[in-house]
Amino acid sequence: MDAADTVGAQDSLEKMLGHQLALAHRLTFEFANRAVDQRDPAVTARFMNVSITVDGRLSHQGLLTIQKLRSENTPKP
Repeated sequence: MDAADTVGAQDSLEKMLGHQLALAHRLTFEFANRAVDQRDPAVTARFMNVSITVDGRLSHQGLLTIQKLRSENTPKP
C-alpha cells in the first residue's frame, strides 16, 4: 500500500502498478538473499542477475508506465 501512496496513485490502474512495483522490489531482495546463501558461484551469479533485472528493468518500466499514463490524461491547453 505504501508504494501506491508514494507514487501518488491517482486511479486504480496506478495503484495496481504501485503494488506491482512493491512486489518487484520485494522479489529483488528475495533473489539477492538466495544468492548469498549459495555455495556454487554460478548459481549465485544467476540469482544476482535475476535480482538486478527485476529491480532495474521492472521498476524502471513501471515508473515510465505511470508517467505515460499521467501525461496522456493531462488536459491539453
